[in-house]
Order: sequence, then C-alpha cells, then structure tokens
Amino acid sequence: PTVEMKSGKYKLFSIVTNRKIGGNELINWHRERCGASEKVHSVEKSELAGGQFPSQYFGANAAWWQIMVLAYNLNSLMKQLVLPEKLKTKSLKGLRFHLINLPGIVVRHARGLLIKLGGGKEIFERVSSIRALIGQLGHGPPPLPVFVNKDVAFFIKQLTYFPQPSLYQCL
Repeated sequence: PTVEMKSGKYKLFSIVTNRKIGGNELINWHRERCGASEKVHSVEKSELAGGQFPSQYFGANAAWWQIMVLAYNLNSLMKQLVLPEKLKTKSLKGLRFHLINLPGIVVRHARGLLIKLGGGKEIFERVSSIRALIGQLGHGPPPLPVFVNKDVAFFIKQLTYFPQPSLYQCL
C-alpha cells in the first residue's frame, strides 16, 4: 500500500521473520536475496518443464514437481562442486549440449561395459575430471587409472576415447 503524507508518498512493506537479527541487518539480508526466487522459478518453468503439469491428478503433479526440484538442486550442486569454471555459468540447456548429450556408444566386451565417447580428447578429459571430482565427494566411485596404448587411445574401465574420426561416423 501507498501512504500520502505532507512530504510525499511512501510505499509501505513489511517483513515477517523468526530470525533473531537486527532490523537493519534483516532488511539488508532481504534486499540481497531479492530476485533470486524469480530466477529459480524461471529456470524451473522454462528449462525443467515446470510450466505445464503432466496430469490432471494432484498426486502425479506433486511427484512431477518434486522430481523437477530435485533436478534443479542436483544441477546447482554440480555447478558448485564439480563442474569446471567454463561450465558453471551454463544453463541446463547449455549443459545438455556440452555434457549430457555427448555422442557415444555402449559396448559390451570381455565381461565389461565400455562407453566410447565421441567429440575428441577435450570431451574425454572433461568427463573424466568431472567423474573424478564426483568420486572425491564421498561415497561415489573412485577415480579410475588412465592407460595409453600405442594407438594413443585412452582407456578407462567405463569411459573410452578413440581419436580416429572414422569410428564416429556411425554415432
């Protein structure tokens, strides 16, 4: 609401909180976080398909919303903890193109599972470093050793990079 007084118009607002800090500190804290929730809502609606619910049933929509919030939080954690500086500012769509939708093929060989990644050495090193950082966070998989053979092909137990472009034509 707006109140008119002799010296002019004043817009009134209030902050209700259970925080035990001083008034000026509370107002400064509130102003610092201003706009952050709108950015989160924008990302949820535009990048995580939160703009339109998938069902007419409340329970299904609630589950959809929880999965979307979980995806947003996991993305935020990845940006803070494991992604290289180059990718920390990327949107989810940008991450999809630089990290998630990488060309590759899954191969079962000698009782093992290999993933051949396309895109060159830079992509391989990026994925390997992110995987190693995730492994260092706690209970994730430990970083695996890298071996180099005579064809300059890098092998990891689950990730493999071959520099020959002819191998990528079928991807």
